[in-house]
Amino acid sequence: MNVKPKAVCISMMICLIWIMLLSGCRVKEKTVPSPQQQSGTQGSLMPVQDGDSIYAPWILVDGITWKMYFGGWLTRDDHLSGDKIYYMESLDKGSTWSKPRLALHEEGHSFNDPSVVMIQDAKSGETLYLMYFTDRVHAESDSEPNPQISLATSKNGIDWEYRGIVIGYDNGFDNNQAWSPSAWVDEHVADKIYVYYHTRNSQGRILRSILVNGGTQLLQTNAVIDTAPDKKMKLNATIAKINDLYLMVFNESYMDENGDNSSRIVFWKSENGENWQRDDNYVLYAEKGKWVASPFIIYTDGGCRLYFGRGNIKFPRKMDIFSIDLPCPSMSVSVAAKD
Repeated sequence: MNVKPKAVCISMMICLIWIMLLSGCRVKEKTVPSPQQQSGTQGSLMPVQDGDSIYAPWILVDGITWKMYFGGWLTRDDHLSGDKIYYMESLDKGSTWSKPRLALHEEGHSFNDPSVVMIQDAKSGETLYLMYFTDRVHAESDSEPNPQISLATSKNGIDWEYRGIVIGYDNGFDNNQAWSPSAWVDEHVADKIYVYYHTRNSQGRILRSILVNGGTQLLQTNAVIDTAPDKKMKLNATIAKINDLYLMVFNESYMDENGDNSSRIVFWKSENGENWQRDDNYVLYAEKGKWVASPFIIYTDGGCRLYFGRGNIKFPRKMDIFSIDLPCPSMSVSVAAKD
């Protein structure tokens, strides 16, 4: 049986969820107001899509259509042939979603962690959709996850053609492979795509590769976040630009107050996409007995919405997709989130 790429990384991270937001201070678990006391600043935890084990949501806003891609196993039968990537869409900004359909799968591969962007085709001038994703070729065990990043292309964002690996074992920075991409199109250079990701041994680092030639050729790689001495795994980064502020959200391991290995979703901010600072007062935890992974953040009317996979510690292979509305971070105002 193939094993989900992210499940390998996050199975050791016992996390939580139910987010409560407070303004301007760091909070303790037992002093957090109830959702009713936070009315107007945050929505409720909302189920988005259930499945046998699904996570890694990514949303592409294409006109009035929100196109969501996610990975994992939608049904129990999907276990037999590895992770797959699915698609569904919304015409009301995420209030309702269409029934999921299979978007991408290849025999002998395990696909997950989709990240989709749009560019203009250099030859035809038409819109071209690029999907970057984790590709585990002939994955057979947890001990040999062999993650690399591959590319698929589409003319409509629905029907995809597999193009192969673009960031392999030698990712341009080290030989620790490439896992869970987040793609970003350069605002000033049309043929330059940034891909952020972690590696197989990504203690303290988030890497960024630059791809050119239609997003197919690796040009260079550097570490945009490098805090390796802290030994905290930084996984599943997602990049967004909201209100002229670059945001990066990802999973991070930590030791909880009981000394147990746990995880959280943390927020980093940047004014230019190059220099990043962590907001220690903007952290997502989950309720006891739960864990979260693979965050994605998007701007909605007047605020932000966080999508993520959420699971139960007792059933680590079972995950569903949830969302929650929250105030958008800024460079000057910090918001603390705690269970």
